[in-house]
Amino acid sequence: MGVLIIGAGNGGLAFGAKLIERGIKVNLYDKFDSAINPIQENNNEITMISNGRTKKLRFNFVSNNLKETLIDMNFIFVVVPAFAHHSIAIELSETIIENQIVVLHPGRTGGALEFKNIFTSKRKENIIAEAETMLFAARKDNPTEIKIHGVKKSVGLASIPTSMSQKITDQVNNYLPYFHNSESVITTSLSNIGAIFHPVPFLFNLTRIECKENFKYYHEGITPSISKLLESLDKERLTIAQGFGLDIQSAKEWVNFNYEVNGKTLYEAIQLNNSYKDISAPTDIHSRYVMEDIPMSLVPMRELAKLANIKTPLIDSIVNTASKLYNYDFICNGRRIEHMKLNSLHTTPTK
Repeated sequence: MGVLIIGAGNGGLAFGAKLIERGIKVNLYDKFDSAINPIQENNNEITMISNGRTKKLRFNFVSNNLKETLIDMNFIFVVVPAFAHHSIAIELSETIIENQIVVLHPGRTGGALEFKNIFTSKRKENIIAEAETMLFAARKDNPTEIKIHGVKKSVGLASIPTSMSQKITDQVNNYLPYFHNSESVITTSLSNIGAIFHPVPFLFNLTRIECKENFKYYHEGITPSISKLLESLDKERLTIAQGFGLDIQSAKEWVNFNYEVNGKTLYEAIQLNNSYKDISAPTDIHSRYVMEDIPMSLVPMRELAKLANIKTPLIDSIVNTASKLYNYDFICNGRRIEHMKLNSLHTTPTK
């Protein structure tokens, strides 16, 4: 038995490499030939660069045939942009077998809820879990090489049903010991730190990105002024969590804890985080920092806020501004309450 990684991007290769390094049998699936073929042609081998060391690691099986890669796998790690969750859930629901466990890395906001909704409609009862954020800060230098810049200290994980969360967390920790059990997938969804760190700095640096300027996304793209805006955005996220009776970490607390720094402000915490220092900004204006994190992070947070009767003027303005800039309706194309079926979790806002 082993782990199937769905997605041969930054996160997928990082997870695959670290699991293989620990002696785990790992299969890799991606529907795109451009992602799979170079690895197959390299005898299923990739290069991992981590902590200044280079290591060659080999997947057990690599394919764009999902059914074949599922054989003898007990865990399925879905490591794809959240806008692909819907199609992956449908595809998986047609091939998955009983007792195989799905873990979204990460779920962004509402990912496990949407997955479970689709599985239920297909009469599949598999456990669906999600992590609150990506465990690794990693980038692919080429299709067969992954550089891991940093690993978070501890990432929250929860499952549907909630009663299985601790057991699933313990099992995942047998593979990679970096996870802690969260209260529910509402907790992991609202602990989605990408919603804070990705869309706003990206949009405020859009001119530089559109001109293909080479700059460090976190250490240069997040200035003191932008950081203050992020703190205001974070307050809305924390208020939504309070509306569901949850007490979660602020963005500043999250950076300080996970990267073991001691910033007095969010800006200072980001600057002190050496894992961020070499991460370059995207050069494509259609980066996942917008195309994933607005519809699959900010939009569902906005939807949860409505359930709790909480106003989110800053989230609303970011979503609306981005919709105008991109001539794309992020709300209509985002993850909404009807996709998440929140009531099926028996989790409702506090009154």
